[in-house]
Amino acid sequence: MLKVKYLESGNNLKAGNTKRKRYFWLAIAFMVVLLLSISYSPVFAEETDDTGWVTENSNTYYTVNGKRVKGWRKIDKKYYYFDANYILQKNKIVGSKQKGYYYVDRSGVRVTAPEIRYAVSFVMKNSSPKDSRSKRLRDCFEALCKYQYYRGWLDNDISAASISSYAKYMFQNHRGNCYRYASSLAYIARVLGYDSRVAAGGVTAYAHNNLSPHGWCEVKTGNTWKMCDCSMQNAHRDRNLFLVTRKAYPFRLRCDTVFVMNIKGGKVTWK
Repeated sequence: MLKVKYLESGNNLKAGNTKRKRYFWLAIAFMVVLLLSISYSPVFAEETDDTGWVTENSNTYYTVNGKRVKGWRKIDKKYYYFDANYILQKNKIVGSKQKGYYYVDRSGVRVTAPEIRYAVSFVMKNSSPKDSRSKRLRDCFEALCKYQYYRGWLDNDISAASISSYAKYMFQNHRGNCYRYASSLAYIARVLGYDSRVAAGGVTAYAHNNLSPHGWCEVKTGNTWKMCDCSMQNAHRDRNLFLVTRKAYPFRLRCDTVFVMNIKGGKVTWK
C-alpha cells in the first residue's frame, strides 16, 4: 500500500510540473505577441493613413489612404490631373472631350486664364493629339496665318500688360495685326509644352525702306530660340517664317524688346 501511494504522489508531482511548464510557455507566447503588436502597430497605422505626394523614378503620384489617385484631383485648392497610370501630368494639354481639355503648368496645376483656355481650344481644333508636338505647332501656325490681317488704330505698340488682351482679341475675332498674331501664337506654343515669348522691334521686306514697327513670337526648341512670324508669313506665302533663327530670317530685322511668359501656381504673368 505504501508503495502504491508513493507512485500516485509521484505521478501527481509530475503532472503538476507539466502543467506549470505549459502555463509558463503560454505566458511567454503571450508576451511575444504583445511585444510584436506594440512594435508594428505604428507602421500599420502609417501605411493605412498614407495621404500625400509620392515621387518614384521621376514620376509623381498622390495617395489617399495608401491608394494612388487618377483623373482630376483637387489638392490644396488647386486642380491636378493624374493619368491612367496614376502619374501627375505636367506642361501639356490633358482631359477629355466629355469633361473638357485644360493646360496644366510645369508643376501640374490646372490653368484657367481665358487666353490659355482659348489657346487650348485652338490647338484641339486645328491639330491632332496623335501627332508630334512639333507637327501640332506647325499645323496651328498655318491655321493662325489664315486669320485676317487687321490693323486697328490702337495697335501701334505693345507692352507686357497688353499681350493677354491682344491674344484674346485674336482668338475671339479671328483677325489682328502682328502683335496679336505674336501674342496668340505664344499662348498656343506654351500649351503645347514649349517655352515661348513675344519680341518687338522693326522689320521691312524691302531692302532700302525704313523699318516699320513689328512684333513676332519666338519659341524655344532645344537650346535655341526661333522665330514664328505669322503676320509676315501671311503676306509672304513663298517664304518659310516658321521656326527660323533671327540670323536666317529673310528680311531686315531689329529687336528692341522681349516679353517673357511666366506661369506659376496656375497664374499667367508677362514681364
